[in-house]
Amino acid sequence: MKKFLAQITLIGTASKHVADDLLVEFDRCLYGVNNIRSVTLACNPQGVEIFKEIKGAKERRRIKEAFQSLKQKRLIKIEKQAKKISISLTRKGKLQSLRHQILTENKQLSEDDVCVIVFDIPEHVRTIRDQLRHFLKKAGCTQLQRSVWTTTIDIIRPLKALLKSMKAEKWIHVFQGQSVF
Repeated sequence: MKKFLAQITLIGTASKHVADDLLVEFDRCLYGVNNIRSVTLACNPQGVEIFKEIKGAKERRRIKEAFQSLKQKRLIKIEKQAKKISISLTRKGKLQSLRHQILTENKQLSEDDVCVIVFDIPEHVRTIRDQLRHFLKKAGCTQLQRSVWTTTIDIIRPLKALLKSMKAEKWIHVFQGQSVF
């Protein structure tokens, strides 16, 4: 919980996209190591008092506004019970977190490695295909053919999780390999 508090404080002071970065931090906290579904903040120094421990009114305000924005957009669910607050990601929040992770990833694959995304999405789910093309372009991928895209950025793990969450993995294949040319 102390690491989580430190990350939230850092996000409040340094982030340009507080709400999105908070969402990603919740995703890492909830689904990362423990694969739990929600975090309960009890009334103790690490619980509801979390905002009091964050130094500076400006950072507290930014984080509070980000929490309210995430709740309003239905990306997180906050439940209050007696002296406890339970926060969980919604399905929509999980998808948004994965999209943000992919769009902000800057770690390159090792030398000569490339990530290849190949898809054959049926016509009856054309919206998924069109959304995927738009997203891959936005993520900095290069289009080789209509349904073949490449990138040298290491987005394999979050992309796989995103496709699984969208229930589109049966039509899409992601490969990592070396470019020969």
